[in-house]
Amino acid sequence: MDGEGVFAKRPPPQPVESDAQEDEDAVPPDYFECSFSVLRRLQELAALADGDTAPVLALVREAKQAGTTYAEYKTFHELALIRIPAAAAAATGAAASSSAPASSSSGDAAASAAARKTMDEEELELVNLLYAPHGSQLASLARVLTRIENVSYILPWRKVLGPGEREREDGLASLDLVYLPRLKLSFYMGWDAAAGEHRLYSMDHVGLFVSNHRTELKNRLIEGIPHSLLLADSTGEAHILVPSISPVRPRVMSAPFSTELVLDRSDGEWASNLESATLLYPIHVSMSFMFTETLASALYLVLLRLLHRDYDQVFRLATSIGTDTKFSDEEEQIFYALANANDDCHPDAHACRLKISLVTIDSPVSVPWRLTKELARYVTKLSHVATTCHMEHADEQQLFESAPVITDEHDPRFDPRIYSIYELRLVKNRKMYLRALNAPHSIAPTYLVPHAGDSAWTY
Repeated sequence: MDGEGVFAKRPPPQPVESDAQEDEDAVPPDYFECSFSVLRRLQELAALADGDTAPVLALVREAKQAGTTYAEYKTFHELALIRIPAAAAAATGAAASSSAPASSSSGDAAASAAARKTMDEEELELVNLLYAPHGSQLASLARVLTRIENVSYILPWRKVLGPGEREREDGLASLDLVYLPRLKLSFYMGWDAAAGEHRLYSMDHVGLFVSNHRTELKNRLIEGIPHSLLLADSTGEAHILVPSISPVRPRVMSAPFSTELVLDRSDGEWASNLESATLLYPIHVSMSFMFTETLASALYLVLLRLLHRDYDQVFRLATSIGTDTKFSDEEEQIFYALANANDDCHPDAHACRLKISLVTIDSPVSVPWRLTKELARYVTKLSHVATTCHMEHADEQQLFESAPVITDEHDPRFDPRIYSIYELRLVKNRKMYLRALNAPHSIAPTYLVPHAGDSAWTY
């Protein structure tokens, strides 16, 4: 079956010619391929050293200290290309000297190591996961990775068997590399001697591998994040890898409180504003919460929690997105995506939106909802707001006194098609009440809704 079998050979890379003058600080097109080359050699060194990861860790530390410019990185890359084969040859030579006769020389071991092909020199073939046998390890791998990406963008590679080489078992051990180009993620298959099994290691996050170890606490953290991947390291520390994808919660008439999400992976504008296609959330050792290492990751977690109607978590996380500076393009689009939950009229949802308005009150970014309406609805449903979502009176007053709030029908921003006089009176009376709480006197004026002239109602 030409083109329809499980394996399809990878076409040879085409040379790219460029007449542009190379800038020392500019990142060339082969930057990421260059980093993949280093990481692959680190993988091969770990395999040749029979579990001795000290040389690998030393090179990783050098990589972290190499700086951010391409010129500095290239220096490390060139150094790694020299040191990795030497260390690999030394490791292979040490292993060979313990089992070979005394007459054998270490030069033979070094020659055999030099003859070993690197991953860049291997001929690879693409594995089609759609043809993976039902119940096989490859099918299980496809189910795991389709949590974060469509199967058409998952590219697993394996080495082409040479003449006389034995066919490997149809499982994870038969794979060598797995690329997810749209998410800019790469994994390689490695052997964990301590666990006695093959693991799928990340090439982008050193030391982390895809984990199947689940607990009730971990499942609680992942709840509401359907496009997540659980990673772990050798010490048992867990991380959650989440692709930054535009989430939408569709309205379901038969299930008004549904939390199902639709992930729009085809949103090109969303993808173009991302600084990183994926976000990594380290899990605290208590398994009770996740760390947000960047403002974008904090905003995205708040968005997912709000769409999942996890109001307690949103109220607590809101303080992590407080800022008085302008958002980046990535942060701004995530912040405005909070409007996807504006149809949620739960009392705690109003409290969460007001908390977010409070922590961003000094930011030049305007909130994606009408603050006056949210305040009026909060006052109306105040007795039904959960204790964990109640705002302090001082925080409330700061919001009611803020400039965007409309309290009078004579305000030029007042639009009778949007606001009602009743909503304005609710907001104004609550504002006067909060003022009286902090004033020497305990009397607050009360404003009533004007009586309609053509109404027969006497009150």
